[in-house]
Order: sequence, then C-alpha cells, then structure tokens
Amino acid sequence: MGDALTTILLLAKPAKLTSDALEREIRRVAGAFVQSLEFPKDGKEPVLFELNGLQVAVLNLDAPAPVFSDYQSDGPNLLWPSVEADLARHKAHIMVGCPGVEGREGNIAYASVLTFAAAAILKLTETIGVYWPAGENFVTAETFLDAAEGYGRGEGPPVMAWVRLYAAEADGGIVLSTRGLRPFTGRELDFAPSKLHLGELMQNAEHRA
Repeated sequence: MGDALTTILLLAKPAKLTSDALEREIRRVAGAFVQSLEFPKDGKEPVLFELNGLQVAVLNLDAPAPVFSDYQSDGPNLLWPSVEADLARHKAHIMVGCPGVEGREGNIAYASVLTFAAAAILKLTETIGVYWPAGENFVTAETFLDAAEGYGRGEGPPVMAWVRLYAAEADGGIVLSTRGLRPFTGRELDFAPSKLHLGELMQNAEHRA
C-alpha cells in the first residue's frame, strides 16, 4: 500500500465534530487497542490527531462526494444490495486518512487505526455508509460499526469492511474472489466453483482471509 490509507464516510446530512467527543468514542469503540491518543488542545474541530503514535487526518466536507454522484456498481454488492440508491441521497462526506507503510503488519496497524477512527465518527454522525478505497468496498454504516466494535472486543480484524467479495456464477456453482486483501497477505484469493449457499461461501472466504 505504501502511500496512504483512506476511507470515506457518506453522510445523510452535514455534521460537526469536536475533539472531546471523538476522543471519547474512539476509546469506547477501540477499547484495549488504544495505547495512546492525542488531540490538539485548541478546541477546534479535529483535523489531525494521533492514535497509537500514528497520525490520522480528518477532512469534513459539507457537500456530496462528486465521485459518487451517479455511482453504478461494477457487480452485485453482497453486503449492501441497495448501495446505488442509498448513495444517491448522501449530502455530505468525511474523509479519514493516514499514511501507509509497506508490509503486512504495518498495513494492518494503519488499517486498524483508520477503522477505529472512522467507527468513532460514525457514532457522532448520521452516516449512510462507508467506502474503503483499497478494496473498492462499500458497506453500510451498521455493518462497518458492528465489525469495528467486534474488533475492539478482540473478535478479529474487520475483513468484510476492508475486503470486497465478488460473486459470479460458473458451471460448477458460485465463484468468489477478493479485492483489497493483497495489502495484508500479498495476494488476492480466488475460490473454486462451489454449490454451497452464498452465505456459507462468504463465511468460508472471511475465515480464509
């Protein structure tokens, strides 16, 4: 990944953030993951802070994200079937980002920090959904928050938020493939055709990821 990790929160209406509220929610969502958390003491809306020594930038924009104004999915979204219609009603967006580093462990550390920061913002805003560019993955706000809170309780990384699963029909059944797994494992996964129920295939794919 090496450049920067970002995520975009798509809001139903503009929202204002405060450092105190964001710090409180990060500590609540991330739990024992938080080793250190530092915000500027200027009382302004948070733009840059540090979580576990890693910088996180927040850009709050009171307008829809132009790139999603007429979004059309390149395939069925298994976790958010109504994504196109739902995105059409977003009125503002917040970009959250942090610099990335090479290597599996480094990317997981940065992705974790970014996930907890975004989840905390979800708690403070009326967010429709979240876009994770590294996996070209859209998930609902509820799905993202559930995954992040589970991660904070030690249930494992929120793979379904970071990695998109694509499903296609083949002669032998359903074929699944991943997008966004490479930064963490060095490769994407392609699953052999299977006649298992799609839900079972998704669970198997998440476990292998």
